[in-house]
Amino acid sequence: MYDRWLNVADNAISAYGAQQLRPELTLLLAYMDSMHPESVLEVGSANGGLAWAIMQMESVSHLVTVDVTPHRLRDEWHNRIIAICGNSTDPKIAHLVWAEGDYDIVIIDGGHDWKTASSDWNNYARTAKPGGIVVVHDTQGWHGIVNFDVPELWRHIRTKLDVVDLISQPGWEAGTGIVWAGTDDWWDVL
Repeated sequence: MYDRWLNVADNAISAYGAQQLRPELTLLLAYMDSMHPESVLEVGSANGGLAWAIMQMESVSHLVTVDVTPHRLRDEWHNRIIAICGNSTDPKIAHLVWAEGDYDIVIIDGGHDWKTASSDWNNYARTAKPGGIVVVHDTQGWHGIVNFDVPELWRHIRTKLDVVDLISQPGWEAGTGIVWAGTDDWWDVL
Protein backbone atom coordinates (compact mmCIF):
# COMPACT_ATOMS: atom_id res chain seq x y z
CA MET A 1 0.00 0.00 0.00
CA TYR A 2 2.83 2.39 0.87
CA ASP A 3 4.43 1.87 -2.55
CA ARG A 4 1.19 2.86 -4.26
CA TRP A 5 1.03 6.15 -2.36
CA LEU A 6 4.75 6.76 -2.87
CA ASN A 7 4.14 6.55 -6.64
CA VAL A 8 1.09 8.82 -6.38
CA ALA A 9 3.09 11.34 -4.32
CA ASP A 10 5.93 11.30 -6.84
CA ASN A 11 3.51 11.87 -9.71
CA ALA A 12 1.60 14.58 -7.83
CA ILE A 13 4.86 16.47 -7.21
CA SER A 14 6.60 15.97 -10.55
CA ALA A 15 3.70 16.03 -13.02
CA TYR A 16 1.07 18.10 -11.20
CA GLY A 17 3.12 20.52 -9.08
CA ALA A 18 2.10 19.42 -5.57
CA GLN A 19 4.00 21.60 -3.12
CA GLN A 20 4.62 19.03 -0.39
CA LEU A 21 7.69 17.05 0.57
CA ARG A 22 7.61 13.49 -0.74
CA PRO A 23 7.81 11.58 2.60
CA GLU A 24 5.17 13.76 4.26
CA LEU A 25 2.83 13.59 1.28
CA THR A 26 3.20 9.81 0.97
CA LEU A 27 2.31 9.19 4.62
CA LEU A 28 -0.53 11.72 4.52
CA LEU A 29 -2.08 10.13 1.43
CA ALA A 30 -1.77 6.61 2.87
CA TYR A 31 -3.40 7.74 6.12
CA MET A 32 -6.15 9.67 4.34
CA ASP A 33 -6.93 6.68 2.13
CA SER A 34 -7.16 4.40 5.18
CA MET A 35 -9.99 6.63 6.44
CA HIS A 36 -12.02 5.94 3.27
CA PRO A 37 -13.09 9.58 3.00
CA GLU A 38 -16.01 10.51 0.81
CA SER A 39 -15.74 14.29 1.07
CA VAL A 40 -12.59 16.41 1.17
CA LEU A 41 -12.02 20.17 1.30
CA GLU A 42 -8.69 21.58 0.15
CA VAL A 43 -8.12 25.26 0.94
CA GLY A 44 -5.17 26.44 -1.12
CA SER A 45 -5.04 24.10 -4.08
CA ALA A 46 -2.37 26.00 -6.07
CA ASN A 47 -1.47 23.91 -9.15
CA GLY A 48 -3.89 21.12 -8.25
CA GLY A 49 -1.22 18.53 -7.47
CA LEU A 50 -2.70 17.50 -4.14
CA ALA A 51 -6.19 17.54 -5.66
CA TRP A 52 -4.93 15.14 -8.33
CA ALA A 53 -3.50 12.85 -5.63
CA ILE A 54 -6.72 12.95 -3.61
CA MET A 55 -8.67 11.91 -6.68
CA GLN A 56 -6.62 8.69 -6.73
CA MET A 57 -8.62 7.61 -3.66
CA GLU A 58 -11.55 5.53 -4.83
CA SER A 59 -13.70 6.49 -1.83
CA VAL A 60 -13.61 10.25 -2.59
CA SER A 61 -16.81 11.24 -4.35
CA HIS A 62 -16.76 14.94 -3.45
CA LEU A 63 -13.69 17.22 -3.48
CA VAL A 64 -14.02 20.96 -3.00
CA THR A 65 -10.95 23.08 -3.74
CA VAL A 66 -10.48 26.77 -2.99
CA ASP A 67 -7.77 28.96 -4.48
CA VAL A 68 -7.35 32.44 -5.95
CA THR A 69 -6.33 30.91 -9.27
CA PRO A 70 -7.94 27.98 -11.09
CA HIS A 71 -5.99 24.76 -11.46
CA ARG A 72 -6.13 22.19 -14.22
CA LEU A 73 -8.45 19.26 -13.63
CA ARG A 74 -9.05 16.19 -15.73
CA ASP A 75 -12.44 16.18 -17.42
CA GLU A 76 -13.59 12.89 -15.94
CA TRP A 77 -13.33 14.37 -12.43
CA HIS A 78 -15.59 17.36 -13.01
CA ASN A 79 -18.52 15.43 -11.57
CA ARG A 80 -16.51 14.81 -8.36
CA ILE A 81 -14.71 18.17 -8.00
CA ILE A 82 -16.04 21.63 -7.24
CA ALA A 83 -13.30 24.21 -7.80
CA ILE A 84 -14.09 27.51 -6.09
CA CYS A 85 -11.96 30.34 -7.38
CA GLY A 86 -11.54 33.21 -4.92
CA ASN A 87 -9.90 34.41 -1.73
CA SER A 88 -10.52 31.89 1.06
CA THR A 89 -10.89 34.71 3.61
CA ASP A 90 -13.80 36.27 1.69
CA PRO A 91 -17.08 35.56 3.55
CA LYS A 92 -18.80 34.86 0.21
CA ILE A 93 -16.26 32.11 -0.54
CA ALA A 94 -16.65 30.66 2.97
CA HIS A 95 -20.44 30.52 2.46
CA LEU A 96 -19.97 28.67 -0.84
CA VAL A 97 -17.76 26.12 0.93
CA TRP A 98 -20.17 25.77 3.87
CA ALA A 99 -23.06 25.20 1.43
CA GLU A 100 -21.29 22.06 0.17
CA GLY A 101 -21.70 20.42 3.59
CA ASP A 102 -19.27 18.93 6.05
CA TYR A 103 -16.10 17.08 5.15
CA ASP A 104 -14.30 13.94 6.27
CA ILE A 105 -10.99 15.70 5.65
CA VAL A 106 -10.22 19.43 5.62
CA ILE A 107 -6.82 20.55 4.31
CA ILE A 108 -5.65 24.07 5.15
CA ASP A 109 -2.81 25.26 2.93
CA GLY A 110 -3.88 28.71 1.73
CA GLY A 111 -2.14 31.97 2.56
CA HIS A 112 0.62 31.63 5.12
CA ASP A 113 0.45 35.01 6.86
CA TRP A 114 -1.30 35.16 10.25
CA LYS A 115 -4.46 36.87 9.00
CA THR A 116 -5.10 34.36 6.22
CA ALA A 117 -3.98 31.21 8.02
CA SER A 118 -5.97 31.97 11.18
CA SER A 119 -9.01 32.98 9.11
CA ASP A 120 -8.79 29.72 7.14
CA TRP A 121 -8.58 27.75 10.40
CA ASN A 122 -11.59 29.58 11.89
CA ASN A 123 -13.66 29.37 8.70
CA TYR A 124 -12.92 25.82 7.59
CA ALA A 125 -11.74 23.61 10.49
CA ARG A 126 -15.31 23.74 11.75
CA THR A 127 -16.50 21.99 8.58
CA ALA A 128 -14.70 18.76 9.50
CA LYS A 129 -17.11 16.04 10.58
CA PRO A 130 -16.64 14.72 14.13
CA GLY A 131 -14.06 11.94 13.84
CA GLY A 132 -12.66 13.47 10.66
CA ILE A 133 -9.36 15.30 10.42
CA VAL A 134 -8.01 18.73 9.68
CA VAL A 135 -4.62 18.85 7.99
CA VAL A 136 -2.47 21.98 8.32
CA HIS A 137 0.43 22.23 5.89
CA ASP A 138 3.72 24.06 6.41
CA THR A 139 3.67 23.82 10.20
CA GLN A 140 7.46 24.30 10.29
CA GLY A 141 7.47 27.18 7.80
CA TRP A 142 9.88 27.89 4.99
CA HIS A 143 13.16 29.63 5.71
CA GLY A 144 13.70 33.04 4.20
CA ILE A 145 10.02 33.84 3.64
CA VAL A 146 8.73 36.85 5.58
CA ASN A 147 5.27 36.91 7.17
CA PHE A 148 5.14 33.12 7.23
CA ASP A 149 3.01 32.58 10.32
CA VAL A 150 1.70 29.01 9.98
CA PRO A 151 4.19 27.74 12.61
CA GLU A 152 2.74 30.26 15.09
CA LEU A 153 -0.80 29.15 14.22
CA TRP A 154 0.24 25.53 14.69
CA ARG A 155 1.72 26.33 18.14
CA HIS A 156 -1.69 27.73 19.19
CA ILE A 157 -3.49 24.65 17.86
CA ARG A 158 -1.14 22.08 19.35
CA THR A 159 -1.29 23.57 22.85
CA LYS A 160 -5.06 23.04 22.97
CA LEU A 161 -5.77 20.00 20.78
CA ASP A 162 -4.37 16.51 20.28
CA VAL A 163 -2.23 16.57 17.14
CA VAL A 164 0.21 14.50 15.14
CA ASP A 165 3.13 15.97 13.22
CA LEU A 166 4.42 14.50 9.96
CA ILE A 167 7.86 16.03 9.64
CA SER A 168 10.43 14.70 7.24
CA GLN A 169 13.00 17.44 7.87
CA PRO A 170 12.85 18.29 11.61
CA GLY A 171 13.69 21.89 12.36
CA TRP A 172 13.87 22.81 8.71
CA GLU A 173 10.96 23.25 6.29
CA ALA A 174 7.40 22.18 5.43
CA GLY A 175 5.75 19.99 8.07
CA THR A 176 2.23 18.60 8.06
CA GLY A 177 0.00 18.63 11.11
CA ILE A 178 -3.08 16.50 11.68
CA VAL A 179 -5.88 17.33 14.13
CA TRP A 180 -8.87 15.10 14.87
CA ALA A 181 -12.20 16.89 14.69
CA GLY A 182 -14.37 16.77 17.77
CA THR A 183 -17.87 17.95 18.53
CA ASP A 184 -19.33 21.35 19.31
CA ASP A 185 -16.77 24.19 19.09
CA TRP A 186 -13.64 21.99 19.30
CA TRP A 187 -11.89 24.12 16.65
CA ASP A 188 -12.24 27.39 18.64
CA VAL A 189 -8.64 27.65 19.84
CA LEU A 190 -7.56 31.11 18.69
